[in-house]
Amino acid sequence: MARDVIALLHFAQAKGFLKDALKGLISTALSDYRQLRSRVGLQRYSESRDDRETRRRRIQRHARPVQYRAQSVADDVRRGGQAF
Repeated sequence: MARDVIALLHFAQAKGFLKDALKGLISTALSDYRQLRSRVGLQRYSESRDDRETRRRRIQRHARPVQYRAQSVADDVRRGGQAF
């Protein structure tokens, strides 16, 4: 959870809403959110290392090489089509 908070604060600072993000974190910390979450049955799941590896391999298997995409765009433009 600490990593999530740090990531949120870095993002908020970069995008200019750090003050609002801090207010939101404080109000969530002071609320009964954890009790409510357990009462309604919401769960937190973390991604295992195996899941990350499987997803990474799946993405690599289905991703087209960048060169193919660049050539495809060049062909479209040469034929008079639009790149995007």
